[in-house]
Amino acid sequence: MNLVRVAIALLAVGLFGCGNFSSQAKPGAANEYVWLTRYDVKTLDPAALQDWTSGKVLSYLYPSIGTLCEIGCDKPSVFSLTVKPRKFTNGDPVTSEDIRFTLERCLETETHSSVGNQFAAQIRGSKDFADGKAAHLEGIKITDDSHLFIILDHMDSTYGEKLNNNAFGVLNHKLVGLKKPLTDALLGYGAGNWTMDSISPGTEWTLKPKGEGERLKFRFSGDSANRRSIFDTGGADYAMFAAHEIGVVKGHKNLSKGGPTTLVYLQMNPKTKPSLTMQMRYEIAARIKLNVDFTKILGDHVTPAISFLDLSGLPQLPSNELSIMNLKGEDHFEITFAEIGMQNPSVEAIVAALRKAGMDVQGRAMPSGAMLEANSKGEVAMLFTGWQPDYDGPLNTIPMLFHSKSSENHSGYHNPTVDRLIDLAQMGVDTKKNIQEASLMIEGEAPCIPLYVQRDLVLMRREPPKP
Repeated sequence: MNLVRVAIALLAVGLFGCGNFSSQAKPGAANEYVWLTRYDVKTLDPAALQDWTSGKVLSYLYPSIGTLCEIGCDKPSVFSLTVKPRKFTNGDPVTSEDIRFTLERCLETETHSSVGNQFAAQIRGSKDFADGKAAHLEGIKITDDSHLFIILDHMDSTYGEKLNNNAFGVLNHKLVGLKKPLTDALLGYGAGNWTMDSISPGTEWTLKPKGEGERLKFRFSGDSANRRSIFDTGGADYAMFAAHEIGVVKGHKNLSKGGPTTLVYLQMNPKTKPSLTMQMRYEIAARIKLNVDFTKILGDHVTPAISFLDLSGLPQLPSNELSIMNLKGEDHFEITFAEIGMQNPSVEAIVAALRKAGMDVQGRAMPSGAMLEANSKGEVAMLFTGWQPDYDGPLNTIPMLFHSKSSENHSGYHNPTVDRLIDLAQMGVDTKKNIQEASLMIEGEAPCIPLYVQRDLVLMRREPPKP
């Protein structure tokens, strides 16, 4: 998964926290699977997803378009969907209209969509619909209750894979408002194999299966030591830990490096700080590379990131970096990261390295929601963040983070040539070569510094049930 999606990537870096438990957890019941995470559910609305935990919970309640439909592709801009026989919780059948409604809803300002907007914004007529000039998306053609076509405004051979994102689910158009965020879990919303059983915000969410099987409990604790204690005393089957929490779980017999893969990076905003020039970007990157060994800080489950191609399976093309000059301490900078109840050791190491080089810099922790809002308003000079892709391959990172029309382009980067290279790659034209060339241009222009690739850590007794 899913700067999701800065936010879905932030989660994988371990930047959220909430909830408290006593050190002695009550063991789970015999017929339930307990999933322990660092942060609470933030939304019940698939269109409004901004975090991993919400996405995981909702994936059990609302299947993705790809799960509910057979997807065919006549050409990389026309996709045919056949809706499988499936019913919502209240008995209503899932129809083509539900698919169209779900996608159109992502374009409404009130739903604050992030993940879903990746898909909906690519459909022909999305701007006219979003501006209120059309009753429906021009690019969605319904033939009957079980068949529809989606026509994109440009070719994208990966669109079918995007529709398989299991964090983005289909809603019942008869029960949910087009312009109203979903804030509860009433009967009939979901078409998944689980339904919401009980809710205790900040503590626990329980889902029950439609038929026979275990209940699924999501419990939350922001304190890493407490999370381990809960697991060790039998209170969880699966407990998640961020890379910087390695000291809590290192050497544990149940440790499995099975969490999501994330590219962690610094995002700079020259509009907020004009002194954040590209020369400064290269200098900062060089100082960090020379003075910070993330493998010593976070363990051998992280690897240094060479470029934004590191998650794409493509080698980097030769580049000519700017010469390194002495950093000036005349201006003050802050590296902003989401607070988690503890200082992030990666940020501490970066700050120490830059101070040693003569730069006036410090870390600034903020509540996750406030941090994302400040970043969207351009009030953050440097953001410590990450990206967790939704699928493998050469198109999983560069198009999402750097195409000017991508909802995940939170750095504001815009280069028409890069856009064209990405468009060609998505059409299937010299995909690998065009992504490599786009990456080379981005390296010399984009205000972003790749740091390392990590996997979240998990303590696991057994595999969790599948959505």
